[in-house]
Amino acid sequence: MQNRRNFQEIPPGELNNKELAEALQNSDHEAFTIIFYTLMPRVLAYLTGCVKRRDLAEELTQDTFLKLWHTRTQLPDDVILTAYIFVIARNHLYNFLRRRRLEAAYEAEAASSAYLSENLEPSLEFNEIWRQYQDCLSRLDPEQKEIFILSRDHDLTYEQIAAELGINQRLVKRRMGSTLKILRKELLSLLVSL
Repeated sequence: MQNRRNFQEIPPGELNNKELAEALQNSDHEAFTIIFYTLMPRVLAYLTGCVKRRDLAEELTQDTFLKLWHTRTQLPDDVILTAYIFVIARNHLYNFLRRRRLEAAYEAEAASSAYLSENLEPSLEFNEIWRQYQDCLSRLDPEQKEIFILSRDHDLTYEQIAAELGINQRLVKRRMGSTLKILRKELLSLLVSL
């Protein structure tokens, strides 16, 4: 193992130095400090360029060097420290971006679910109103129902309905009025309960 004086003499461009890697494998804090202060600015610049936010880049850089320290005993014998550290940084970046993408997908799904539940409620209300409307129509006497359907579904005037059914136009108007009164009463009570 090298002494302090020798580590301080290692030029920054020679971080692939075998002695420095061996010292790191042996948990030498000074070796780690030299690696950190030499490569940290480059790793930070790389990550800042990728994520475009200094605070995130600093966090990823810190995670990179923390991972280096935690895996120091597993370094390959022929490790090139600069390349090894940048691989760690790249992997942390990919994991961060993957998490961010999953979180965005989850948030979009949650927003979509909220939208559906908000918009499904009115649809359920409409279905209930429609069911009640059909129920009211089924309880009408056959003549009232026929007049109502000819008026509303076939867009016939009272005069046309009277001619088609062979009855007086005033009778059509009276039956239509009583039908609308029944429907209004039934459906209004339903709307109030919703």
